[in-house]
Amino acid sequence: MERFGWRAVFLLSGIIALLTCIVWVMSMPVHEPAVSRTDRPATFGVLHELRALLRNATLRQLSLAYLLYSAVYFVFVFWFFRYLTEGRGFTILASGVWGSLPSVAGVVFAPLIGEYADRLGQQIGSARARRRIAMGCLLSAGCFVIIGAVVPSAVLAIVALSLSSGCINGAEAPFFSCATAISAGNPGAAAGILNLRGNLGGVLSIWLVPVMSQAWGWNGTFLFWAGVCVAAALRWLTVDVRERGDVAPVAT
Repeated sequence: MERFGWRAVFLLSGIIALLTCIVWVMSMPVHEPAVSRTDRPATFGVLHELRALLRNATLRQLSLAYLLYSAVYFVFVFWFFRYLTEGRGFTILASGVWGSLPSVAGVVFAPLIGEYADRLGQQIGSARARRRIAMGCLLSAGCFVIIGAVVPSAVLAIVALSLSSGCINGAEAPFFSCATAISAGNPGAAAGILNLRGNLGGVLSIWLVPVMSQAWGWNGTFLFWAGVCVAAALRWLTVDVRERGDVAPVAT
C-alpha cells in the first residue's frame, strides 16, 4: 500500500482469490451423489429440515457460543493493525509485519490442536473432546488477551495477543465439527447456520471496538473481549455432548 497504493492491495487479493478457486476446482475429488436427482427433497422438505435445525437446542447453544467466539476473532482480523498503530505507536510498515503474527500463530496452532483433538476423541469420545478442546482454547485465549492488555512491553503484548489468536483459531474446528455432527444428514445447513450467527458476532465487534477504544482505551477494550472469550467457553457447558451418534434432540 505504501509503495503502490491501496488499489494494488485489492488487485493482488483478487488474483490470490482467483488462483485459490482454480486450485480448489482442480484438486478437490469428485463424489458421486448419494441419491439420484429425482430422490432429492422438494423445496418444502428443505425448508422443513432448516426449520428443524433452527429449533435444535444444541445447535442454538453452539451458535451462541460461536457468535461470542467470532466477535473476538474479528477483533484480531479488523482491529489488530489499528491497535498497533494507535495503541503501540508502530508505523504502517512495521504494523504490517508485526500484525501478521496472529495469523502465523493460527497457521501453526490450528492443525496441531486439531490433531490433538482427534487423539483425545479416541480416548473420551469425539463430542466430549470437542467441548474440552474448545473450552481450553477459549480460556487460554482470554488469559493471553489479558496479558497482552497489561504488559508494558509492546513486543510482549504482540506475542501474548498472537498466542491468543492461535488459541482462538484452534477452537474453530471443534465448532464446525460439532455443528456437522448435530445434523449428519444435512451438515451444510447446520454449518451455514453456525457461520451466519458467527458473522453476526463479527458485526457486533466491528461496531463496538472503535466505540470502546475511544471510551476506554485499547487496554480496557482488550480486557472486555477477554471476558467475552471466557463467556464463549462457558457457553460450551450448555451444549449437549452426550454420545448418541452425535445427534442432538430437537427442541419442541
